[in-house]
Amino acid sequence: MNVSNQSDEVDAQIPYGQWVHVAGVLDDATGLMALYVNGTPVSSHTTSIRPYAVLAGPEPGLGIGGLQSGATSLSPEYFHGQIDEVRISNVALLPSQFLDASATPAGASLTVGSLSQSSISIGPAGTLNLPHNTTPSVNSTNALNIASGGGLDLSNNTLLINYGSAPDPASVLRSYLAAAYDNGAWDGWGITSSAVTANPASYAIGYADSADGTSLGLKPNTIELKYTVIGDTNLDGTVNLADLLALTRHFGQAAGWDAGDVNYDGTVGLSDFLALSRHFGQSLPTMAAVLPSGTGDDPLKPLLAGTAARRRA
Repeated sequence: MNVSNQSDEVDAQIPYGQWVHVAGVLDDATGLMALYVNGTPVSSHTTSIRPYAVLAGPEPGLGIGGLQSGATSLSPEYFHGQIDEVRISNVALLPSQFLDASATPAGASLTVGSLSQSSISIGPAGTLNLPHNTTPSVNSTNALNIASGGGLDLSNNTLLINYGSAPDPASVLRSYLAAAYDNGAWDGWGITSSAVTANPASYAIGYADSADGTSLGLKPNTIELKYTVIGDTNLDGTVNLADLLALTRHFGQAAGWDAGDVNYDGTVGLSDFLALSRHFGQSLPTMAAVLPSGTGDDPLKPLLAGTAARRRA
């Protein structure tokens, strides 16, 4: 439908009771509008109609499986079925490209309100963005794949990876975070956060793996990725004694964020200890501070003093 309420459509029957891949293509240059089912063209014609709005903003010119405003019981437009693994491109793809994540055009960007997908694949230079929310959203997927150069912007939200019987993806996810972290600049590709980029000295994307047994409440075979304060190893929103103990127990060992590796290099070391100490007692803005200001009762002081003494020795 265009701005003059003129509309056009292509339609076809799809089989019931089974998963099918459906693709709709509109070539702006030629006007060819086509519908494909499992990669096979089933309906097409040329049209002069163009969408009334761009695919962005609060009212994008695209709806999938929803009820159009003004629809009635005499003209139902709700999709009676399940929809999964939705993908949008800003060019007219060929059938051979429909299932190829690397076919995502350079610079293609999509912002969604929330995620609940069986899998997410992001191609080179493509970005998938979650908005900054007053109340952070909790999103989920079973698998996440990001090609080099692609990005997933979590902003201030949480993502649960429910990997089930698949291999534990913790090392892959850490590599995505390390690429985005880029030695503290947070300007790389991978799993990033616009909220972190705005204040990389204080915040980061932490992660906890249920297989490590360090995070209570996580279901088995689940990894949690969450916007939080640097040093918050247990992802409770505050850097406190529990985080310090987790780090000291694993000091010098190969481990993940939930054991104290807050710089994503795969090992808990002095740089992680210093990062945690700088943020000790700090919380996310909605959390209460752990230590009252001006008390001088900083439990890190003896440890820091001991470290300094060992260095002098």
